[in-house]
Amino acid sequence: MEAIWDQTNLSALDEATEQLLREIKASPTDLTKLVMRIALRRRAVVPIAAGAIARWNKDDPDSWDRVRGWLTTRGVRTVVV
Repeated sequence: MEAIWDQTNLSALDEATEQLLREIKASPTDLTKLVMRIALRRRAVVPIAAGAIARWNKDDPDSWDRVRGWLTTRGVRTVVV
């Protein structure tokens, strides 16, 4: 995740997003990439592969719960593909 942070203007991120990224930093998943993409692109609908969701639920369900809450707070709808 450090590379993602280094390549991104973090001033574009709000405090809640920065907090979420700190909370999931140690996650063995790619959820940090998902959060960064959504935060920077500001999309209302995000397609997510069913396999990815299954992996997140298996590998780090707590981080996935946090990310889902963050998505809900922002009004971002996920579409399982």
